[in-house]
Amino acid sequence: MNLDGRAPVDLTDEDAARRWVDAAADAHGGIDVLCANARAIPRGRVGQAEEVARCVRFLASDEASYVTGANLVVDGGWSAVLPS
Repeated sequence: MNLDGRAPVDLTDEDAARRWVDAAADAHGGIDVLCANARAIPRGRVGQAEEVARCVRFLASDEASYVTGANLVVDGGWSAVLPS
């Protein structure tokens, strides 16, 4: 299985998660901008680690034995509303 690691951080570690959020906020204009971006996601929020983990478990399971070369986008609809 090949996974694209866009957020290589253990988000179950509260301190690591806080540092990741702080760094993301700094990189995108502050926490207010980051929160506004999250509200713009069609689901209205940032995804939870468990939501991504469920998709990974599916792809690693026998249920996905016939899945090949697919991109499973787990972004709450964000890519559907991004400007092209």
